[in-house]
Amino acid sequence: MIRQVQEPAAQDLSPAERERRIAEAALREAGIVQRIPELSEVTKKIFGDAPVVTIETDPELRDDHYVVFQVTVTGPVPEARQLHKRWNAETAEMLGRDVDKIRLMMSWK
Repeated sequence: MIRQVQEPAAQDLSPAERERRIAEAALREAGIVQRIPELSEVTKKIFGDAPVVTIETDPELRDDHYVVFQVTVTGPVPEARQLHKRWNAETAEMLGRDVDKIRLMMSWK
C-alpha cells in the first residue's frame, strides 16, 4: 500500500512558515535557491567552515527576500574585512546583479 503525504494547506501554516515558503519560492524563481550548494562551497573555501544557511525576509520590505550565509570568524577585524571583501567579489562574479539576493553574516569566536 502506498501512502501519500500531503503538504499542509496554506491556511494551516503559521505566519512565519507561510512567509518562509513565500520567500523560498521567490528565491527559487530567481534561481538563487538552486545555487545555494555552490555558494556554500565558495563560502566554505573562503572562511574555512561550512556556513549556516537561512532564507529570510526583510521585516520592513516584505517582498525583499534573501539567503543568509552565517559564518564564524576568528582573528582580527582587518583580516575578517578582507575575507568579507573576497566573498563579496566572488559571489558578485557568480551572481551578477542577483548578488543583492544574498547576505553574509559574520560572528566572532
